[in-house]
Amino acid sequence: MTRHRKKPQKSLRTILVTWFLFFSIVPIAVVTIYSLQAYKHSLENVVLQKLEGNKREIIRVFQDLEITLSRSSRRHASQKGLKYYLYRNLKRQIVESAMQWMNSTVIVHKLTIYNRTGGLIVSLSQNSEGKIYRDESLEKGDYFLPKEFLEKFEDTSANRKYIDFSKDNSLQLISFTRIVTDKGRLLGYLEEVVELNKKFFDDIKSKLNVELVIFDKNNFLYSGNQLSMLTPKYLKQLYLEGKSFNKVELGNGENFSFLFSDISWGDQQVVFGVGASNTQSEKTLDSISWALFSMFAAILILLFVLSFIISRLILKPLYSLLDAIQNIDLNSDYIEIPVEVENELGLLTKSFNEMAKELFYSQQILKKNIGELEEANQKIKDTQIQLVHSEKMASLGQLVAGVAHELNNPIGFINSNMVHLKEYSESLIKLINEIEKNPKKIKQLKEDIDFDYLTQDLPKLIKSCEDGSRRTKEIVLGLRSFSRIDEAELKLSDLH
Repeated sequence: MTRHRKKPQKSLRTILVTWFLFFSIVPIAVVTIYSLQAYKHSLENVVLQKLEGNKREIIRVFQDLEITLSRSSRRHASQKGLKYYLYRNLKRQIVESAMQWMNSTVIVHKLTIYNRTGGLIVSLSQNSEGKIYRDESLEKGDYFLPKEFLEKFEDTSANRKYIDFSKDNSLQLISFTRIVTDKGRLLGYLEEVVELNKKFFDDIKSKLNVELVIFDKNNFLYSGNQLSMLTPKYLKQLYLEGKSFNKVELGNGENFSFLFSDISWGDQQVVFGVGASNTQSEKTLDSISWALFSMFAAILILLFVLSFIISRLILKPLYSLLDAIQNIDLNSDYIEIPVEVENELGLLTKSFNEMAKELFYSQQILKKNIGELEEANQKIKDTQIQLVHSEKMASLGQLVAGVAHELNNPIGFINSNMVHLKEYSESLIKLINEIEKNPKKIKQLKEDIDFDYLTQDLPKLIKSCEDGSRRTKEIVLGLRSFSRIDEAELKLSDLH
């Protein structure tokens, strides 16, 4: 009988191609997505590390300014010549000393000296070109420090630092120092100012390639035209949110990453933020994404082509093997498939041919063994019937022997009693006949036959025979009850 291969619901080729593409595309897709996320995270870390470095650099600049300005203020305030000039109120000498200090210092942009009542003695400033000039308008105007300021300063240490935001978008770092004698007598005040102007912030911006914002509760300044789109309120809100790393979208489509930190100057604190544009990193990420997706698409196309080619190469011998398996007929000669390839599939085909051959011969041997087993089984059945018949006959013989034994007992003593009954009956008949002939010899005749003993023993013999016959009858009735199904019911019996 010829078998036809059924068409499966899903062909093996479709399943193989599907699984091949699945196990090829999914790992590549996962690696691609993971790589993009890793690149994105890496670029964010690069920006963050850059901002962290810039933040540390700016903090170090402020710390250096604070240390340098504090040393300058202490050194100038401790000059004995200045103390003497203040004590004697020698204004010309005070101005000359101040001019000498301004020429020798680098970081101080403004130096002011006051007398002990807070009146201005000399005010020196440095312009954008580095030239030092006197603000004589203030010196001639009898300028005095506010009384409230001096009262607060009396309760503090000898040096006080504070920050002032100027109107020209610059930050002034101020060191205010009391000038006292060795015995603690107040002689005057020294004020030195470091002005961080637009040029200072532009230099930092150019050096670090960042945008800067600096603000406190009431003031705000920033460097860079791009940040002008951001309102002070918005930037302060970012700082108050407590985020250490914020991404800010600008109105022109560009976004910045900001890192905020606090800077202390004396008792005051200002917040500064360093911002870096994410444009370049986003372009880099877009380039990487485009390259990865292009590579993924190329690999995907290549996998589709390879999957169909490989499926044809692999499945052709498999389909031949499948046809042979489905068309195998054990009643005919075995099928041998030609080996077309020398690889694992060829080895599989050889193994199938050997299996089919062994299966065919095993089938023939099995058929022969089945015939022998059927013949032996028939002999066993015949022998079993004979054994059952013999067992039945043996059981019947045992039953008959038992019944015969049971019947022999009552029949035996009945038979033995019949001998005596015959003798007793003959004696009685003889006695009757003799009495009719000779009535006078009746006594003698009775004595001859032992009539008294006979009359006593005869009823016993009769009764014994009756018992034997009754027992025989019970045995026969018992056999009849045993042979009848309707008599094999539960009944009350005497165990005795």
